Amino acid sequence: MKINIPPHFKSLTLVNFRGFKKAVDIGLAPLTFLVGPNSAGKSSIFDAFLLVAQSGFLPAWENRTVPTWIGPLVDLGSFGDVVYGHQDRLQIGLSIEVSVDPRVAWREHRLNSSNHSTVFEFLIRRAAKDPVGYLSKIRVTDKTSGTSCLIHIYPARKKVEMDIGGSRVTLQSEAVATHGVYEQASAAIRRLKVTKRFSKRGEKSGWMRLASSLSSTAYFIYAAETQRVSSGRSAPKRWYPVTGEQKQDHWFRPLGSIFDAVDPQSVDTFLRPDQRKKTARSRKKPHFDVKDALRKLDIASDITSAKLSAYHTAINIRDSATQVTSNLIDVGYGASQVLPLLAACASGASGPLFVEQPEIHLHPKAQGVIGEILGRVSRERQVIVETHSEHLINRARIMVARGELRSCDVIINYISRGKSGPKVHSIPILENGDFGSEWPAGFFDERFEDTMSLLELKEKKG
Repeated sequence: MKINIPPHFKSLTLVNFRGFKKAVDIGLAPLTFLVGPNSAGKSSIFDAFLLVAQSGFLPAWENRTVPTWIGPLVDLGSFGDVVYGHQDRLQIGLSIEVSVDPRVAWREHRLNSSNHSTVFEFLIRRAAKDPVGYLSKIRVTDKTSGTSCLIHIYPARKKVEMDIGGSRVTLQSEAVATHGVYEQASAAIRRLKVTKRFSKRGEKSGWMRLASSLSSTAYFIYAAETQRVSSGRSAPKRWYPVTGEQKQDHWFRPLGSIFDAVDPQSVDTFLRPDQRKKTARSRKKPHFDVKDALRKLDIASDITSAKLSAYHTAINIRDSATQVTSNLIDVGYGASQVLPLLAACASGASGPLFVEQPEIHLHPKAQGVIGEILGRVSRERQVIVETHSEHLINRARIMVARGELRSCDVIINYISRGKSGPKVHSIPILENGDFGSEWPAGFFDERFEDTMSLLELKEKKG
């Protein structure tokens, strides 16, 4: 069975970000689970990616050097709210390694995982009386060759400099303002012809790849298609307002969005998937059957919308067992909580999907089904899951053992709290589905401990 390897973030390093003081490297895979106790730092890992996505820090056609702390994906407040210990004098460091082929058009890159990857390092600082801050340095590195360039940004002086091949180059401020920092950095590499200065094997191609990465918008578009399924999903409603048809080429919601509530406009699409508008984004995308997923979850056999008036719409669910149709608010709470997740899986986006606690209000069997759904989605796009459910993880292990997922495409990161900050313990999955390393105390051992306690109590009473 052929398994696709989608573009994905391969690692993240945080410095002075929330509770992360010292540099902590976090490995990622197309399917990544983040587990651990509450307030350990799992959400901070999500927030770092969401900040980069909504700030547009990756190469684009315009300058985006000011962080967007409050945006469509996440609300982080300000620099002072995010920096470690709220110490404004510190600098925040974010480093992400991403596997996206910069040579392909953005509409074609969804299943083109690059054989090499690029590392983007961002340093954010703030000046006096500046609650927002700005990017002061950007380092871009071709992972294969190690070739890199360092961009220095001085907004007060309206100046941008670049360290490249042992030389310090000043980028023209007018050109930077017109064409962007990355495009001018790419032009500087080609203008200096640094590829001819080196004779070591791989260095010339490394500089060419670096120049290509700097001038490509594939990274920016990939991050712009980021989607988040929030843990704070809204409760069901008796009726929903009719907001009118959205004019967009995406069948469910604008890309780069947060899924935190049921959208009645999507229900008609669930009913008529064959009539979905085929666009360049969705044409190559395999169809995700939401109603089939609801049946497998044993939540509903059908979902429909009913127009109550020109301004109001109701959502109805047909029970899988009784076949009785009821308003969404009158059935189990889990239906309203899982619909936003299924909508995100069916959205057709190719950017990373961040899912917070998909198991909310679902029984163990349904949690396993969700684990399988997310596993299948991860073959088309990266899925990063924050969860407390062992059933999701066990289902991914089964898929690896069946050969439906590659073992190298699944990783579990256990985040624990320490005196010096969060610690990350990576647990790979072996080809037979076993864990590749021991678990820290406090997750899978809880059921074992409870079972042993019950046996001991039975022996005492016996």
